[in-house]
Amino acid sequence: PAGQMVGTEHLRGYRKWMDLPARNKALLRKEHDGKVARVSSFPEEITLATTIRCNKNPPCAICERNVRTNDLEWDCPDIIIERLKPVFPHLDILYLHCSGEPLFYHRFAELLHMVRPPTKIRFNSNAVLLTQEKIDLIMETGVVDVINFSLDAATEETYRKIRGRGFNRVVRNIGNLNKAKLARG
Repeated sequence: PAGQMVGTEHLRGYRKWMDLPARNKALLRKEHDGKVARVSSFPEEITLATTIRCNKNPPCAICERNVRTNDLEWDCPDIIIERLKPVFPHLDILYLHCSGEPLFYHRFAELLHMVRPPTKIRFNSNAVLLTQEKIDLIMETGVVDVINFSLDAATEETYRKIRGRGFNRVVRNIGNLNKAKLARG
């Protein structure tokens, strides 16, 4: 019928796009082995400091924010994200790490929508801001494959000494993410 895709022709562009990280990895290897001075490949992984701000105030006992002033906190400039955007499809992994809370970044949702599988996003989080809305976003985009939770305690008492209040909330948030993952299969 008219307008209906037949066979696998409609997958050609999708497959080409899905193969970008693998093709980039092969090119990277070829350039490395050939000792090419000026490469045309992209990096396999990028670590992006989306923010060095954090939602925990006062800072956790172990945080480097205890030795710097708030005026030194910043978010990644928009121009950096825009310049990196064309590179995202070529990456295996985009790490959202540094000394801030990625869920606190004002463009977190937009950033997750910029990245598509097979590229994966990984980040560390204190899980305080892991709301149901953010869990739904993570599940919907399907690009986050690892979240390392900074819990630093197995009991509420120890957590309070290191990170302040919120232990039960954090445990509940992590549990809600696990439930969403199990429900998705």
